[in-house]
Amino acid sequence: MTQTLTSLARLTLRQLRQVASDLGVTLYSRKSKEELLEAINSKQGKEVFVEMFGTGKPAAVIVEEKGLKQESDSGAIEAFVDQAIAANPGPVSDFKAGKTSA
Repeated sequence: MTQTLTSLARLTLRQLRQVASDLGVTLYSRKSKEELLEAINSKQGKEVFVEMFGTGKPAAVIVEEKGLKQESDSGAIEAFVDQAIAANPGPVSDFKAGKTSA
């Protein structure tokens, strides 16, 4: 099983989709596919896809368990940026003074 998962991990997403199609496996509905594509990037998608084959778990469950969902709420992102700036006053003042490698 581990060897099979290793082999799957080397495939591209297109190849993985073809394997699923050849096996007659429905991986997700159109709606869940759209939600998944909005939640994670392509590298994470490949990781999720391989795990789906290995565990049989739905993509949404894997994304949640691994904490892969990308934050798209601009308010939450702004709050995180504000928090990072407040926690790092030295590099912030260096950057404001023109030091680009802050």
